[in-house]
Amino acid sequence: DWRAAKIFFEKAEQIDSGVSIPTTLWRQIELREREENVRNVLEAAESEQNAGRPNEARERLENALHAYPNEQGIISRLRAVEAVIAGNRRREEREAALQSLRRLPGELQQKESAAELRECVQRAKSLAGSYPGDPEIAQAAKEILEQGAAFERAAEALARDETKDCIAACEEMLTRLPGYRLFVNLKLEAEIRDTQKAAEFLDSVERQLAAELDLGRRAQILEAAVRK
Repeated sequence: DWRAAKIFFEKAEQIDSGVSIPTTLWRQIELREREENVRNVLEAAESEQNAGRPNEARERLENALHAYPNEQGIISRLRAVEAVIAGNRRREEREAALQSLRRLPGELQQKESAAELRECVQRAKSLAGSYPGDPEIAQAAKEILEQGAAFERAAEALARDETKDCIAACEEMLTRLPGYRLFVNLKLEAEIRDTQKAAEFLDSVERQLAAELDLGRRAQILEAAVRK
């Protein structure tokens, strides 16, 4: 019993300061004390970890390592606990990324500008890129990327003055997601431009008719207008 031996030798030194305790005996006592303390620390750390408190286990092991530097048992267990903590952190970050991706489609429907949509699309790409091969993350990001691609197609059609194609693309998305603000606004812009184009065309036809006296030629102008 190292405790009893330690108490005995300490009392002996107190009674007679001239008593010389062999160094080898003190070393054996210190070794037994260290072994027991390390064992207790490892058992306590294991209990903390099993109870779902890896951070507390790490703190206990770090404190023990200050008392017993280079103790391989403590170092090994500390590495294992840190790996568990890192794994927990990765799972928490992944879950946060997944929930963020799942919220984005709803947020996108309330956005007012193309810049905001593109920012969300880039965010989705970045989050998905952080978890390659993760099917849940990929599926959640897919919906956002598809919405972004659909908007870009509609916007490009409008930029080319292909108003009918733009309106059709917007209507396709609005059938799935009624009230999607960006598509509602883009469709309205295309419809206004379409109306303006029609008004300009009718005005052009009227000018041609006004300038043409020949009835045959006027009939040709009308037929051409109807075909358009």
